Amino acid sequence: MRVLLVVTSTSFPKADISPDIFPQGVAYVAGALKAAGHEIFGLNIGYARTRKNLPRILFDGLTRAISLYQPQMICLGGLSADYTFIHAAMSICRQFAPDIPIVLGGGLVTADRQYINEDLRPDFSIAGDAEFPVVDLAAALDKGSTMEAIAGLSYWKDGELILNPTARETKDMPPYARPSYDEVGIEAFFQATDHATCWNLASVYPRPRIFPISAGRSCPFRCTFCFHSNGGIYKQRPIPEVLQEVSYFHEKHKFNILVVYDELFSIKEQRIREFNDGVRRLGLDFRWTCAMRVSDINSDLLSDMKDAGCFTVAVGLESASDTVLTSMRKKITKAQIQTAIDASVEANLPLYGNFIFGDPAETEDTIRETTEFAIANCNKAMLSVGRIRPYPATPLFNHGIEKGIIQDKKSYYAKPPHYNLTAIPEDHLATLIDHAVQATIGQLSQCLGDHRIFLAVQPKGEFDDFKRSCFVSHQNCPYCGHGTERKINFHGDIQEIIAGRLDDVSVFIRTPRYFLCEICGRQAVYTLYRPNMELHSLEFPPGPLPLFQDMTAMLDPTT
Repeated sequence: MRVLLVVTSTSFPKADISPDIFPQGVAYVAGALKAAGHEIFGLNIGYARTRKNLPRILFDGLTRAISLYQPQMICLGGLSADYTFIHAAMSICRQFAPDIPIVLGGGLVTADRQYINEDLRPDFSIAGDAEFPVVDLAAALDKGSTMEAIAGLSYWKDGELILNPTARETKDMPPYARPSYDEVGIEAFFQATDHATCWNLASVYPRPRIFPISAGRSCPFRCTFCFHSNGGIYKQRPIPEVLQEVSYFHEKHKFNILVVYDELFSIKEQRIREFNDGVRRLGLDFRWTCAMRVSDINSDLLSDMKDAGCFTVAVGLESASDTVLTSMRKKITKAQIQTAIDASVEANLPLYGNFIFGDPAETEDTIRETTEFAIANCNKAMLSVGRIRPYPATPLFNHGIEKGIIQDKKSYYAKPPHYNLTAIPEDHLATLIDHAVQATIGQLSQCLGDHRIFLAVQPKGEFDDFKRSCFVSHQNCPYCGHGTERKINFHGDIQEIIAGRLDDVSVFIRTPRYFLCEICGRQAVYTLYRPNMELHSLEFPPGPLPLFQDMTAMLDPTT
């Protein structure tokens, strides 16, 4: 069977590129279908450089893919935030290829199965992990056999929605086929990755190639804001199996930054130490990062991880108020957060975490407490500040429904607004959050950089409507003086710059951006702008760009 996989664009319908993470689910589905002998094609418009209407690009790309590949099944999937993209893509499929069955999956379906099926009306949908059910579905469509036994499958029979039971969960990760990334746009992701949208992960290489590996799925904790589309039982993969896959994909995709996906990677210290030893034995040229709970962190473990190539650790912080942490059911304390940050400073392995304001227990005092904590620690850890969002099937979402704060599911999915779940008036809440953001950034020191800035221009890609361009600069850490370069994609048309329409560029080069020093591990900010800056435009063929020092040499070949 010929299958078309349509990858969601996270910014849709805006033409913004946010390549901070690559969707693994679609790669696992591609791998499962390929292993079963099916022919797989992919469409990924998420990295288009354009100022056109992105829905138009989706229409052009999807209709062209359907004409070119003649698929017998079209698969889409995503989270609740991807509803707008999925709705648009399904509408195009219905208009252009009404006879091709549409299969919908991902957290969007799993979290709100009945509503999403009745609202979007896909031919089929899959709740939970899709690797086995999608293969069973393809076989059933090929053979015309019944579908009652396919776990997690939803379908229509005589106008009635049939919801098959989901698969029984186990503690061990099922033997899924190896994911396949070639068909779903991994190389476009590599090319789109820069030091702005992915600053905390991309910092250690001038030309980052960030790659995900899954070491576990789901989480047994029940934080009020979190939903797990993989079920409620935490599943682990054996570390030797993970390391074997790391080696395979490093040879295949030449990544230099590995992101370990496993929310409880640190639940057993020995498991991380086994991974550390395995990475050292591999001896491959990459750095890596993972996520940990602050309650599992100690300086000795972090030192061992750093020795094995780890360069930063993501942690779930959410709040520095014990009142709010209790309300969130985080099962951590403010004191544990501080202990974890201090341990990371001792080990010189920086932590990265978010504070999210807006829990129902949030007050002006708790916001102030978290803001003061962030200000005091933002030079020790990479801390960002944002706003909580209630996701379907979470206690936070249910609270919003019960209190009448979320009144209309259709509006929630189609254009999710900010929902104020606190007793603080909205305008004042927004002001408090903005103050927290600005106060935290204001504590960070400013990098000093080379006065020469390069505007590197390359040919446009498949879905672009103008040439690709990025700014390449050299920045010096304000703490230790280490120099490193930063590549920042510019999403405008280079011809507009040449024509003198520089408003967008002027704002762009003056925008503060986060900086993580790969040597001392401290956070700073920088801008491209310098009072004496020299902007040099250079054109290059497709592929990896030369380094800053090589561009500098092009200005004066004798140097």
